[in-house]
Amino acid sequence: SKKTEAQQKMETELLSYMADFPNELFTTTALVKRVPEFGAYPDPVTTQKVTPRLTALESEGKVSKSKEKGKTLWKYVASEVEEEDEA
Repeated sequence: SKKTEAQQKMETELLSYMADFPNELFTTTALVKRVPEFGAYPDPVTTQKVTPRLTALESEGKVSKSKEKGKTLWKYVASEVEEEDEA
């Protein structure tokens, strides 16, 4: 299914924020609170809105998901292009 512009925007902002902390694991709640752009949204950004975006990003291989002590943790996955830049 095609993503809406709002969904695409949210995914871009999530990825951009997570890329700044490539070794950090985030809960969905932490991302909701910490992504600066979310504060400018007209409606409150909730974990219910962010989780499907993270799941979509995971299916595209841009973030990874793990479970620790019952919590779902998300981590930024650097693309091969970025890794080559750093080499």
